[in-house]
Amino acid sequence: MEEKDIIRIWKKGSDKLNNEKPITMETIEALVKSRSGKVTGRIRWDLYFSLACYLAGLFLTSYTSALYSSHVYLKWILPAMALVLILLLIQNIQLLIYYHKLRILDVSLRDKVTRIIRYFRGGFSIWQLVWPVGMIFLVFSVTLLIDYQEGFYRINHPFEFVAVLIVMYMLMYFPMRYTRSVNLYDLENCLKNLDEQEYTSIEKITRRHRRFMIFFAIGLALLLLGSLVMWYVYAR
Repeated sequence: MEEKDIIRIWKKGSDKLNNEKPITMETIEALVKSRSGKVTGRIRWDLYFSLACYLAGLFLTSYTSALYSSHVYLKWILPAMALVLILLLIQNIQLLIYYHKLRILDVSLRDKVTRIIRYFRGGFSIWQLVWPVGMIFLVFSVTLLIDYQEGFYRINHPFEFVAVLIVMYMLMYFPMRYTRSVNLYDLENCLKNLDEQEYTSIEKITRRHRRFMIFFAIGLALLLLGSLVMWYVYAR
């Protein structure tokens, strides 16, 4: 049963009993289990997606490293990038292993939610900080392959190039940070519900978060479209 269905039944029962809420601890635990399960489910897909991106980035970086083995700078930069990607892969795998351990952990619901919160504040927050770096490495390796000319590669506009990388990082990191803060607030609210034995929903906050992500996606799409149009006009 979905959270909204339980809340509707709860409110219906409350009206019949003159605002005396007939909610039990079992109902609260069911709601908390549903909410925390949705949050951890998002973690799983984030980690599997980043794992695939890291593997693709490592493959492309290794391949371009062989192509540019005679390049003055890239012959050092690309192996360093590959090393960083290996470290990111190790971190990602460790987080996935711990995530699956959390799922099968045989402890009380309160203890489980507490450990998930620690997971969010610890390793997962570090992952969100470094994940955009792996994506930037992947994109950079793709551009190296596209512009390959017998081991030669040159960045004609270094200032603009660095500026684009910084913007890419911010566009990937800050929306994820905002999403993490909403999820963390959701988990802390779940913990509060268990302690106080009373359920309080954060549906308004989650709706605001969904609207933000929709507007952000639309804005990003318009920004990319505008950039392509400007590039096409400039190229002509």
